[in-house]
Amino acid sequence: MNEGDLLEIADQLYGAALDDDGGWGIALDRLAHAFGGIGLAAVNLSVRGPEMHFSPGIAHLRSAYLDDGWWQFDTMANYGKSNPVPLGTFSVYDFFPPEEIRRDMFAQDLLRPSGIGEQLGLVARPLGTDVVAFTVQRRHGLPPAAPGERRLFDLVARHMVRAASLKARLGEASAIVDSVAERLGSFDCAVVVVGSDRRVLLANAAFATVAGRGLDIKDRKLRLQRAGLQPTLDAMISEALGGTPDRGLPDTLAVPRDECLLPLLVRVSPVTSERAERHFGVPVRRSALVTILDPQHRSYPDLATVLRMVGLTAAQARVAGLIADGGSIAEVAARLGITEATVRTTLKHLCARLGLKGQADLVRLVSRVSSLGR
Repeated sequence: MNEGDLLEIADQLYGAALDDDGGWGIALDRLAHAFGGIGLAAVNLSVRGPEMHFSPGIAHLRSAYLDDGWWQFDTMANYGKSNPVPLGTFSVYDFFPPEEIRRDMFAQDLLRPSGIGEQLGLVARPLGTDVVAFTVQRRHGLPPAAPGERRLFDLVARHMVRAASLKARLGEASAIVDSVAERLGSFDCAVVVVGSDRRVLLANAAFATVAGRGLDIKDRKLRLQRAGLQPTLDAMISEALGGTPDRGLPDTLAVPRDECLLPLLVRVSPVTSERAERHFGVPVRRSALVTILDPQHRSYPDLATVLRMVGLTAAQARVAGLIADGGSIAEVAARLGITEATVRTTLKHLCARLGLKGQADLVRLVSRVSSLGR
Protein backbone atom coordinates (compact mmCIF):
# COMPACT_ATOMS: atom_id res chain seq x y z
CA MET A 1 0.00 0.00 0.00
CA ASN A 2 1.57 3.28 -1.10
CA GLU A 3 0.45 6.92 -1.08
CA GLY A 4 -0.94 6.64 -4.58
CA ASP A 5 -3.15 3.71 -3.58
CA LEU A 6 -4.43 5.66 -0.56
CA LEU A 7 -5.30 8.69 -2.68
CA GLU A 8 -7.09 6.49 -5.21
CA ILE A 9 -9.20 4.87 -2.46
CA ALA A 10 -9.99 8.27 -0.92
CA ASP A 11 -10.99 9.62 -4.32
CA GLN A 12 -13.31 6.66 -4.87
CA LEU A 13 -14.91 7.23 -1.44
CA TYR A 14 -15.62 10.90 -2.14
CA GLY A 15 -16.90 10.12 -5.61
CA ALA A 16 -19.23 7.45 -4.25
CA ALA A 17 -20.49 9.84 -1.57
CA LEU A 18 -21.47 12.38 -4.24
CA ASP A 19 -23.00 9.95 -6.73
CA ASP A 20 -26.02 7.99 -5.57
CA ASP A 21 -25.32 5.07 -7.91
CA GLY A 22 -24.62 2.25 -5.47
CA GLY A 23 -20.87 2.77 -5.51
CA TRP A 24 -20.58 3.53 -1.79
CA GLY A 25 -20.57 -0.11 -0.72
CA ILE A 26 -18.04 -1.00 -3.42
CA ALA A 27 -15.74 1.78 -2.19
CA LEU A 28 -15.99 0.53 1.40
CA ASP A 29 -15.14 -3.00 0.35
CA ARG A 30 -12.13 -1.75 -1.59
CA LEU A 31 -10.87 0.03 1.51
CA ALA A 32 -11.40 -3.14 3.56
CA HIS A 33 -9.57 -5.30 1.00
CA ALA A 34 -6.60 -2.92 1.07
CA PHE A 35 -6.12 -3.73 4.75
CA GLY A 36 -6.71 -7.46 4.63
CA GLY A 37 -10.45 -7.31 5.22
CA ILE A 38 -13.45 -8.93 3.57
CA GLY A 39 -15.80 -6.05 4.35
CA LEU A 40 -16.50 -3.09 6.62
CA ALA A 41 -19.11 -2.53 9.32
CA ALA A 42 -20.27 0.68 10.96
CA VAL A 43 -21.87 0.53 14.41
CA ASN A 44 -23.43 3.44 16.28
CA LEU A 45 -21.97 3.36 19.79
CA SER A 46 -24.31 6.09 21.04
CA VAL A 47 -27.46 3.95 20.91
CA ARG A 48 -28.32 0.83 22.86
CA GLY A 49 -30.00 -1.04 20.07
CA PRO A 50 -28.46 -2.89 17.11
CA GLU A 51 -27.73 -0.01 14.74
CA MET A 52 -25.20 -1.63 12.39
CA HIS A 53 -24.49 -1.13 8.69
CA PHE A 54 -22.67 -3.70 6.53
CA SER A 55 -20.70 -3.28 3.30
CA PRO A 56 -21.53 -5.79 0.53
CA GLY A 57 -18.55 -7.99 1.47
CA ILE A 58 -20.13 -8.91 4.80
CA ALA A 59 -23.80 -8.35 3.96
CA HIS A 60 -24.40 -12.09 4.48
CA LEU A 61 -23.94 -11.49 8.24
CA ARG A 62 -26.79 -8.97 8.47
CA SER A 63 -29.56 -11.52 9.09
CA ALA A 64 -27.65 -13.43 11.77
CA TYR A 65 -26.48 -10.25 13.47
CA LEU A 66 -29.78 -8.35 13.48
CA ASP A 67 -32.53 -10.96 13.15
CA ASP A 68 -30.98 -13.83 15.08
CA GLY A 69 -29.86 -11.59 17.92
CA TRP A 70 -26.09 -11.96 17.64
CA TRP A 71 -25.80 -8.18 18.19
CA GLN A 72 -26.43 -8.82 21.87
CA PHE A 73 -23.14 -10.74 22.06
CA ASP A 74 -21.00 -8.38 19.99
CA THR A 75 -18.15 -8.00 22.47
CA MET A 76 -16.44 -5.00 20.84
CA ALA A 77 -19.67 -3.07 20.17
CA ASN A 78 -21.02 -3.73 23.67
CA TYR A 79 -17.75 -2.55 25.18
CA GLY A 80 -17.90 0.65 23.11
CA LYS A 81 -21.51 1.30 24.10
CA SER A 82 -20.75 0.85 27.82
CA ASN A 83 -17.35 2.53 28.09
CA PRO A 84 -15.87 5.79 26.83
CA VAL A 85 -13.84 4.86 23.76
CA PRO A 86 -11.34 7.47 22.55
CA LEU A 87 -11.75 8.83 19.05
CA GLY A 88 -9.19 7.49 16.59
CA THR A 89 -7.98 4.15 15.23
CA PHE A 90 -8.12 0.93 17.20
CA SER A 91 -7.74 -2.82 16.99
CA VAL A 92 -9.91 -5.24 18.90
CA TYR A 93 -6.65 -6.42 20.47
CA ASP A 94 -6.24 -2.99 22.09
CA PHE A 95 -9.16 -3.91 24.36
CA PHE A 96 -9.09 -7.71 24.45
CA PRO A 97 -5.96 -9.89 24.30
CA PRO A 98 -5.88 -12.67 21.66
CA GLU A 99 -6.37 -15.42 24.24
CA GLU A 100 -9.60 -13.78 25.40
CA ILE A 101 -10.80 -13.47 21.80
CA ARG A 102 -10.18 -17.19 21.33
CA ARG A 103 -12.66 -17.86 24.17
CA ASP A 104 -15.22 -15.29 23.00
CA MET A 105 -18.49 -16.80 21.70
CA PHE A 106 -19.18 -14.00 19.24
CA ALA A 107 -15.71 -14.19 17.73
CA GLN A 108 -15.59 -17.98 17.55
CA ASP A 109 -19.19 -18.87 16.63
CA LEU A 110 -20.10 -16.01 14.25
CA LEU A 111 -17.00 -14.23 12.98
CA ARG A 112 -14.53 -17.10 12.61
CA PRO A 113 -16.86 -19.34 10.53
CA SER A 114 -17.27 -16.31 8.23
CA GLY A 115 -13.50 -16.02 7.85
CA ILE A 116 -13.14 -12.96 10.10
CA GLY A 117 -10.38 -12.44 12.65
CA GLU A 118 -9.10 -9.04 13.81
CA GLN A 119 -11.30 -5.95 13.73
CA LEU A 120 -9.36 -2.84 12.72
CA GLY A 121 -11.37 0.36 13.03
CA LEU A 122 -11.74 4.07 13.57
CA VAL A 123 -13.99 5.71 16.15
CA ALA A 124 -15.35 9.11 15.03
CA ARG A 125 -18.25 11.51 15.17
CA PRO A 126 -19.07 11.85 11.45
CA LEU A 127 -22.00 14.23 12.02
CA GLY A 128 -20.68 15.82 15.20
CA THR A 129 -23.15 13.98 17.43
CA ASP A 130 -23.27 10.17 17.67
CA VAL A 131 -20.08 8.17 18.10
CA VAL A 132 -19.64 5.61 15.32
CA ALA A 133 -17.07 2.82 14.99
CA PHE A 134 -16.08 1.95 11.41
CA THR A 135 -14.39 -1.47 11.47
CA VAL A 136 -12.60 -3.44 8.79
CA GLN A 137 -13.32 -7.15 9.30
CA ARG A 138 -9.87 -8.59 8.61
CA ARG A 139 -9.45 -12.13 7.33
CA HIS A 140 -8.96 -14.85 9.91
CA GLY A 141 -5.38 -16.06 10.15
CA LEU A 142 -3.71 -12.70 9.43
CA PRO A 143 -1.29 -11.41 12.07
CA PRO A 144 -2.40 -8.29 13.97
CA ALA A 145 -2.03 -5.10 11.91
CA ALA A 146 1.50 -3.70 12.25
CA PRO A 147 2.06 -0.09 13.41
CA GLY A 148 2.86 1.08 9.88
CA GLU A 149 -0.31 -0.52 8.52
CA ARG A 150 -2.36 1.06 11.28
CA ARG A 151 -0.87 4.47 10.48
CA LEU A 152 -1.87 4.13 6.81
CA PHE A 153 -5.33 2.93 7.83
CA ASP A 154 -5.72 5.99 10.05
CA LEU A 155 -4.99 8.27 7.10
CA VAL A 156 -7.44 6.70 4.66
CA ALA A 157 -10.11 5.97 7.31
CA ARG A 158 -10.34 9.67 8.16
CA HIS A 159 -11.15 10.34 4.51
CA MET A 160 -13.78 7.60 4.74
CA VAL A 161 -15.40 9.34 7.72
CA ARG A 162 -15.44 12.69 5.92
CA ALA A 163 -16.97 11.05 2.87
CA ALA A 164 -19.56 9.30 5.05
CA SER A 165 -20.44 12.63 6.65
CA LEU A 166 -20.78 14.22 3.22
CA LYS A 167 -22.99 11.39 2.01
CA ALA A 168 -25.23 11.63 5.09
CA ARG A 169 -25.60 15.40 4.81
CA LEU A 170 -26.37 15.24 1.11
CA GLY A 171 -29.01 12.62 1.80
CA GLU A 172 -30.50 14.75 4.55
CA ALA A 173 -30.46 17.83 2.33
CA SER A 174 -32.17 15.93 -0.48
CA ALA A 175 -34.90 14.74 1.88
CA ILE A 176 -35.36 18.27 3.21
CA VAL A 177 -35.59 19.75 -0.28
CA ASP A 178 -38.17 17.15 -1.33
CA SER A 179 -40.26 17.68 1.81
CA VAL A 180 -40.12 21.47 1.79
CA ALA A 181 -40.81 21.65 -1.94
CA GLU A 182 -43.90 19.51 -1.46
CA ARG A 183 -45.15 21.72 1.37
CA LEU A 184 -44.41 24.94 -0.55
CA GLY A 185 -46.74 23.72 -3.23
CA SER A 186 -49.62 24.10 -0.76
CA PHE A 187 -49.11 27.90 -0.54
CA ASP A 188 -51.50 29.79 -2.81
CA CYS A 189 -49.20 32.82 -3.11
CA ALA A 190 -45.64 33.18 -4.35
CA VAL A 191 -43.15 31.92 -1.75
CA VAL A 192 -39.36 31.89 -1.70
CA VAL A 193 -37.12 30.25 0.93
CA VAL A 194 -33.79 32.03 1.49
CA GLY A 195 -30.92 30.24 3.24
CA SER A 196 -28.45 31.56 5.81
CA ASP A 197 -26.08 32.58 2.99
CA ARG A 198 -28.81 34.85 1.54
CA ARG A 199 -29.21 32.58 -1.47
CA VAL A 200 -32.56 31.26 -2.65
CA LEU A 201 -33.03 27.63 -1.69
CA LEU A 202 -36.49 27.06 -3.12
CA ALA A 203 -39.34 28.88 -4.84
CA ASN A 204 -42.80 27.45 -5.32
CA ALA A 205 -44.68 27.22 -8.60
CA ALA A 206 -46.70 30.36 -7.84
CA PHE A 207 -43.52 32.43 -7.98
CA ALA A 208 -43.63 32.13 -11.76
CA THR A 209 -46.70 34.41 -11.75
CA VAL A 210 -44.70 37.34 -10.30
CA ALA A 211 -41.20 36.62 -11.65
CA GLY A 212 -39.96 39.42 -13.87
CA ARG A 213 -42.78 41.71 -12.73
CA GLY A 214 -41.12 43.78 -10.02
CA LEU A 215 -38.69 41.13 -8.80
CA ASP A 216 -36.86 38.02 -9.91
CA ILE A 217 -34.23 35.48 -8.88
CA LYS A 218 -30.80 36.24 -10.33
CA ASP A 219 -27.60 34.40 -9.40
CA ARG A 220 -29.67 32.56 -6.77
CA LYS A 221 -30.58 35.81 -5.02
CA LEU A 222 -33.90 37.65 -4.83
CA ARG A 223 -33.52 40.87 -6.79
CA LEU A 224 -35.90 43.84 -7.15
CA GLN A 225 -36.23 45.68 -10.44
CA ARG A 226 -36.24 48.97 -8.54
CA ALA A 227 -32.68 48.91 -7.23
CA GLY A 228 -33.40 51.63 -4.68
CA LEU A 229 -35.52 49.22 -2.62
CA GLN A 230 -32.98 46.36 -2.70
CA PRO A 231 -31.15 47.40 0.51
CA THR A 232 -34.46 47.36 2.39
CA LEU A 233 -35.33 43.87 1.19
CA ASP A 234 -31.80 42.65 2.01
CA ALA A 235 -32.08 44.11 5.50
CA MET A 236 -35.47 42.44 6.05
CA ILE A 237 -33.98 39.08 5.03
CA SER A 238 -30.92 39.59 7.25
CA GLU A 239 -33.13 40.40 10.24
CA ALA A 240 -35.21 37.26 9.64
CA LEU A 241 -32.02 35.21 9.51
CA GLY A 242 -31.09 36.36 12.99
CA GLY A 243 -29.43 39.70 12.31
CA THR A 244 -29.69 42.77 14.52
CA PRO A 245 -33.35 43.92 14.73
CA ASP A 246 -34.03 47.18 12.89
CA ARG A 247 -37.14 49.05 14.00
CA GLY A 248 -36.91 51.20 10.89
CA LEU A 249 -37.71 48.30 8.59
CA PRO A 250 -41.26 48.00 7.25
CA ASP A 251 -43.43 45.04 8.14
CA THR A 252 -44.39 44.79 4.46
CA LEU A 253 -42.41 46.11 1.50
CA ALA A 254 -44.41 47.52 -1.39
CA VAL A 255 -42.60 46.74 -4.64
CA PRO A 256 -43.77 48.92 -7.54
CA ARG A 257 -44.17 47.49 -11.03
CA ASP A 258 -44.02 49.29 -14.34
CA GLU A 259 -46.98 47.49 -15.87
CA CYS A 260 -49.37 47.83 -12.93
CA LEU A 261 -50.39 50.67 -10.64
CA LEU A 262 -50.68 48.35 -7.67
CA PRO A 263 -47.45 47.09 -6.10
CA LEU A 264 -46.41 43.61 -5.08
CA LEU A 265 -46.44 43.23 -1.31
CA VAL A 266 -43.44 41.40 0.13
CA ARG A 267 -43.14 40.09 3.68
CA VAL A 268 -40.22 38.26 5.25
CA SER A 269 -40.45 36.03 8.31
CA PRO A 270 -37.90 33.80 10.06
CA VAL A 271 -38.05 30.05 9.74
CA THR A 272 -36.43 28.58 12.84
CA SER A 273 -35.65 24.88 13.07
CA GLU A 274 -38.71 24.38 15.31
CA ARG A 275 -41.00 26.21 12.91
CA ALA A 276 -39.57 24.35 9.93
CA GLU A 277 -40.17 21.01 11.58
CA ARG A 278 -43.73 22.05 12.46
CA HIS A 279 -44.61 23.34 8.98
CA PHE A 280 -42.41 21.24 6.72
CA GLY A 281 -41.98 18.09 8.81
CA VAL A 282 -38.17 18.22 8.76
CA PRO A 283 -35.49 19.99 10.81
CA VAL A 284 -33.58 22.64 8.82
CA ARG A 285 -31.13 25.38 9.67
CA ARG A 286 -32.51 28.89 10.16
CA SER A 287 -33.81 30.40 6.94
CA ALA A 288 -36.16 33.16 5.79
CA LEU A 289 -39.60 32.72 4.25
CA VAL A 290 -40.46 35.44 1.72
CA THR A 291 -44.13 35.69 0.75
CA ILE A 292 -45.21 37.82 -2.20
CA LEU A 293 -48.77 38.98 -2.80
CA ASP A 294 -49.92 40.33 -6.14
CA PRO A 295 -53.15 42.37 -6.50
CA GLN A 296 -55.09 39.30 -7.65
CA HIS A 297 -54.54 37.48 -4.38
CA ARG A 298 -57.48 37.23 -1.98
CA SER A 299 -55.35 38.52 0.91
CA TYR A 300 -54.32 41.72 -0.89
CA PRO A 301 -55.29 44.60 1.44
CA ASP A 302 -57.61 47.54 0.83
CA LEU A 303 -56.55 50.74 -0.97
CA ALA A 304 -55.88 52.81 2.15
CA THR A 305 -53.54 50.15 3.50
CA VAL A 306 -51.70 49.86 0.19
CA LEU A 307 -51.29 53.62 -0.07
CA ARG A 308 -49.77 53.74 3.39
CA MET A 309 -47.40 50.90 2.42
CA VAL A 310 -46.07 52.84 -0.59
CA GLY A 311 -45.20 55.76 1.66
CA LEU A 312 -48.22 58.04 1.68
CA THR A 313 -49.13 59.80 4.90
CA ALA A 314 -52.49 59.26 6.52
CA ALA A 315 -53.65 62.65 5.20
CA GLN A 316 -52.53 61.83 1.65
CA ALA A 317 -54.27 58.47 1.83
CA ARG A 318 -57.55 60.15 2.91
CA VAL A 319 -57.32 62.63 0.03
CA ALA A 320 -56.59 59.81 -2.40
CA GLY A 321 -59.57 57.81 -1.21
CA LEU A 322 -62.03 60.70 -1.46
CA ILE A 323 -60.78 61.81 -4.89
CA ALA A 324 -60.87 58.26 -6.20
CA ASP A 325 -64.44 57.91 -4.91
CA GLY A 326 -65.43 60.78 -7.21
CA GLY A 327 -65.16 63.75 -4.88
CA SER A 328 -64.27 67.12 -6.39
CA ILE A 329 -61.42 69.30 -5.11
CA ALA A 330 -63.95 71.54 -3.36
CA GLU A 331 -65.87 68.60 -1.83
CA VAL A 332 -62.70 66.97 -0.52
CA ALA A 333 -61.52 70.28 0.97
CA ALA A 334 -64.85 70.78 2.71
CA ARG A 335 -64.97 67.20 3.92
CA LEU A 336 -61.49 67.33 5.45
CA GLY A 337 -61.64 70.98 6.61
CA ILE A 338 -58.64 72.09 4.52
CA THR A 339 -58.17 74.55 1.66
CA GLU A 340 -58.60 73.65 -1.98
CA ALA A 341 -54.96 74.64 -2.55
CA THR A 342 -53.90 72.06 0.04
CA VAL A 343 -55.96 69.39 -1.70
CA ARG A 344 -54.36 70.26 -5.09
CA THR A 345 -50.86 70.19 -3.59
CA THR A 346 -51.56 66.88 -1.85
CA LEU A 347 -52.99 65.40 -5.03
CA LYS A 348 -49.91 66.50 -6.96
CA HIS A 349 -47.56 64.89 -4.42
CA LEU A 350 -49.43 61.59 -4.18
CA CYS A 351 -49.68 61.25 -7.97
CA ALA A 352 -45.94 61.81 -8.21
CA ARG A 353 -45.38 59.29 -5.43
CA LEU A 354 -47.55 56.65 -7.10
CA GLY A 355 -46.36 57.35 -10.63
CA LEU A 356 -49.84 58.49 -11.68
CA LYS A 357 -50.55 61.10 -14.33
CA GLY A 358 -53.57 62.60 -12.62
CA GLN A 359 -56.99 62.03 -11.09
CA ALA A 360 -58.07 59.66 -13.88
CA ASP A 361 -55.25 57.27 -13.01
CA LEU A 362 -56.17 57.47 -9.34
CA VAL A 363 -59.77 56.58 -10.11
CA ARG A 364 -58.60 53.61 -12.17
CA LEU A 365 -56.37 52.48 -9.33
CA VAL A 366 -59.11 52.43 -6.70
CA SER A 367 -61.49 50.82 -9.19
CA ARG A 368 -58.91 48.10 -9.74
CA VAL A 369 -58.77 47.42 -6.00
CA SER A 370 -62.56 47.46 -5.70
CA SER A 371 -62.90 45.02 -8.60
CA LEU A 372 -60.80 42.54 -6.66
CA GLY A 373 -63.60 42.24 -4.14
CA ARG A 374 -62.29 44.41 -1.31
